[in-house]
Amino acid sequence: MICVSFFIMAVIFFLNNFSTLPFSRALPTWETFYDSNCQITIKHPYTTDKISQSGGSAFEIGIAKDISDPDSISMTVGGTCLPDSMPITKEMYNLTLTSLKNNYERIIHEDGSFNTTGPGGEIKNFISIAGLIGGSDLLKGNSILTSVKNNMTYIIKLNATGEDGNSGFINNYKYFEDNILGSLNFNN
Repeated sequence: MICVSFFIMAVIFFLNNFSTLPFSRALPTWETFYDSNCQITIKHPYTTDKISQSGGSAFEIGIAKDISDPDSISMTVGGTCLPDSMPITKEMYNLTLTSLKNNYERIIHEDGSFNTTGPGGEIKNFISIAGLIGGSDLLKGNSILTSVKNNMTYIIKLNATGEDGNSGFINNYKYFEDNILGSLNFNN
């Protein structure tokens, strides 16, 4: 009887003290965007995302911050396809990495890979940088994925800004980065 009473009191204590813990309110629905010019699909998180196409070989998906969610971040996903196979040299890769790093006051996260082979046989180059910018608590993330497949070059850029929130900006950014850039699929 004492064990049951203790268990009930523990549950009541938990509900009273932890039921209002913050959590991410805007859970992604993971919508698929198809770009007919580039012949690719890529996922984006919400049905409310703003999609614009240049009519040519570029698109942009705008993902707005939900101000009621402390973990929400603003993002844009930009994509371009070029009708040539543009090999990326190590020098170009390093110049891009250095250029991105110059935008940060302090780098918290850095990741990348040079000339790896993707699951569909595409050659991939990837750079990801995140950290603090210009004397504030505002955090920023930049990722660039360049893929070469079927004599085409695809460049996908992810840019994000936000605060640390409850889960941490880097955790949230990496989650979106992995899901968005990892969803790139070639339909040609």
